[in-house]
Amino acid sequence: NQISFGFFDNPFYERNELNLFWSISAREKYIKRTSSDFANSIINTISNVCGVPQITFEKEEYQKIWNEIAKVNDFNILLSQDIRTNALITGTSVAKINFDTNFMKMPIIENVDAENISIITNYGQIIAIIFKTFYKYKDNDYVLFETRRKDQENSYIEYELFKKVNTNEIKKCDLSEVPDTSKFTNLVFKGVHEILGVPFIYFKNPIYKNYGKGVLEGKFTELDNLDQAESVASWCVRVST
Repeated sequence: NQISFGFFDNPFYERNELNLFWSISAREKYIKRTSSDFANSIINTISNVCGVPQITFEKEEYQKIWNEIAKVNDFNILLSQDIRTNALITGTSVAKINFDTNFMKMPIIENVDAENISIITNYGQIIAIIFKTFYKYKDNDYVLFETRRKDQENSYIEYELFKKVNTNEIKKCDLSEVPDTSKFTNLVFKGVHEILGVPFIYFKNPIYKNYGKGVLEGKFTELDNLDQAESVASWCVRVST
């Protein structure tokens, strides 16, 4: 969560966090709490102002294919309400391109937030994105690492499944050990020079170089103060009437 929300390893921030209004008020029984929901308004306003892009192709056949992909994925809604909002909140979001012909003939665009990805760079260029998916099967915990990478010739999707051995250890196991992962197989897209996943980053993060910075980072204390002021005012009205 530190990458997503800017809760850095800062002793002053960690100490102050315990004294935030929402932290203290959660332990109080008789108190009226009021949320301004101002953070949500900030995110929605920015996302709506940005609008949606007009994606065009020179070849008509490519345009028809994209129009169909955008239609079946409800792309405008997916972009404005999922991908973009996640990027504005957590700093980083990825549009992951999936293929499942048993479900749909067209590529499926999935939004994945910052907590479940690792971005690998070389000389400042993104060379791979690792997606993490968690499974539970027969009382065992598993994590699937799906690596999407590229080289000068091809694009790749590679799967590795790990089982949790103890709190600090995982062990690689066969994909067939979990039914939901047994269908996965490594893929090579020859002649494709792009990673089949597109990161969305609006503001660079000065601390975590490969990730973005959310627009609310550094504003949590002020937002907490606003909620406290509104809660106190609302409580005063209640007890005076």
